[in-house]
Amino acid sequence: MKSRQQKLTVVSAVTGIVFGISGGPAYILIIWGTVAFVFGYYSMSQKDALVNGFLFGFLASFFFMWHGYAGNAPAITRTPFFGGLGAFGGTCGLLLSLIGNLASKHFKK
Repeated sequence: MKSRQQKLTVVSAVTGIVFGISGGPAYILIIWGTVAFVFGYYSMSQKDALVNGFLFGFLASFFFMWHGYAGNAPAITRTPFFGGLGAFGGTCGLLLSLIGNLASKHFKK
């Protein structure tokens, strides 16, 4: 039986991929940020919150870029660039998840 935290990590990865592929207008970033916050809120520790937030943010950003790419060059040649933007998205997800985790500790007192 997997632990609750392992399940949450899998859910954050799958959610990141689904949200990334689904795309959307600019305000989707507000939804992504809220989801990262929620993953942090329900994470058992700060370390887990950081992992879940980064994983969600990276995968959502990477797959958003990959799915929306319509350039002339093969998409595989753009993978390093998408990875860089994914790392930025991962960092944003990590920070929001950390804030969510800190909020959960504050409200669960």
